[in-house]
Amino acid sequence: MGVAVVARGEDTVIVDAGDNKPHIRRTGTIVDSSGAGITLELASGRREQIRLDQVVAIETAKVKGHNTADRFLGEGKYRDALSAYRSAVESDNRAWMRREILAQMVVCYQRLNRIEEAGQTFSIIVRSDPQTQFFSVIPLSWKPQQPLPNLERQAKAWLEDADVPAMALVGASWLLNSAERGAAEDMIRTLATGKDANVAMLAEAQRWRTQIVTATRQDTLAWQRRIEQFPEMLRAGPYLTLGRALARLEQHEQAALTLMRIPILHAVQSDLAAEALLNLLSWLDPAPIPRALLESDAAEAA
Repeated sequence: MGVAVVARGEDTVIVDAGDNKPHIRRTGTIVDSSGAGITLELASGRREQIRLDQVVAIETAKVKGHNTADRFLGEGKYRDALSAYRSAVESDNRAWMRREILAQMVVCYQRLNRIEEAGQTFSIIVRSDPQTQFFSVIPLSWKPQQPLPNLERQAKAWLEDADVPAMALVGASWLLNSAERGAAEDMIRTLATGKDANVAMLAEAQRWRTQIVTATRQDTLAWQRRIEQFPEMLRAGPYLTLGRALARLEQHEQAALTLMRIPILHAVQSDLAAEALLNLLSWLDPAPIPRALLESDAAEAA
């Protein structure tokens, strides 16, 4: 779903009519846009609900600085983008647009490896809209890495945030490679059977991280089938885990096809795309750093 910039005035939601019919333009004022859909108030005062899967694009005005922030993000100037997004989020009085701006800030924080701030910002989004359409930016750990002390302390606080399952998952994700691994695994098992569908799917995929070195070919086939049931926006991290498991089983062709899905289909998640490409390069040139990255998977599963 794209958001185009227009002059201040009415909002337009472009809707897919299905059956190869021309798109429908619905004009009014967007009252809310959340995981539950879009609420559009028409000129008559009547409110219309539009499902997100029907939305092709939105045309709406953006506050001063928002376009500049988007440009900085596209240019990889993440600190500049953050500064501009902060100004935009303070200026825009639309809750639904503030959530979109905050999601872009989460992206910037992740690309700067400022995970604590990424998590804190994502927490604002998911507390406002538990079924947020921006779940793709949830700052989970998918790589074998031990959190630094500050992040570990923050992750423990998130782990204990039982009122917000998404944040408990973020905490557990970063604690899998720490002394709190047992508590993290317990939380992930609980969340994998919870009522929040997005959290449950991602929790299930996080469990696979601990099974990479023991996974069988049958396990990877089951994981692949399961990922295909996930919404497109949740597949990048699980693909990385599946690709690593396939590589360990010396299923290199399938591993390569799996990992290449990330930079091709999920390029916006550039950190995972880069990690996928690094894994691919490690098979072609067994240099010390890539080899160490792969060997650290064993430590993650130990």
